[in-house]
Amino acid sequence: MTSFLGYTENLLGAWQLARKAGRMHTNQKFLEQNQTKETNYFDKVSDAFIERLIPYLTGELEEVLPAGAEKKKVRFANNYSQVMIAEIWERFFTTLSQQLTESFESEMKKQNTAASQQALAPHQHMEEAVRKKKKIQERIDNESEMGTGSYAENKPPEELFEDPF
Repeated sequence: MTSFLGYTENLLGAWQLARKAGRMHTNQKFLEQNQTKETNYFDKVSDAFIERLIPYLTGELEEVLPAGAEKKKVRFANNYSQVMIAEIWERFFTTLSQQLTESFESEMKKQNTAASQQALAPHQHMEEAVRKKKKIQERIDNESEMGTGSYAENKPPEELFEDPF
């Protein structure tokens, strides 16, 4: 996600990726069972990044490099003060944590609603599943009747015209 930050046309992509990551974390049973208002694991990870990563980005701490490796020049290091860099990254990690939490909670709410509806009226969901299967089968049958698969085999050879120039 942070690699998207250097390109303004990808900010929307970074935003969507953060939201998708939050939704995907609903598959983690540990988070589902333990994520509460008091214990927000996304905030804990964000705080760890703020504490441990930002000092390297501001230049307070020097990265230990293996022998023979050259230090990469940070493109924004000369233009901004350490305080500004720290504040921007703190905002970034805070916003990221908020988006992860929000999308995680909304997805959990959707899943819980769907599960409770299915528990209250299981016959409706079974009917809907049967209806979907029939619709898919009809679509497959229609495509095979139209000969979609065999069209490529019976396709006439492509005509090549002479170059007018």
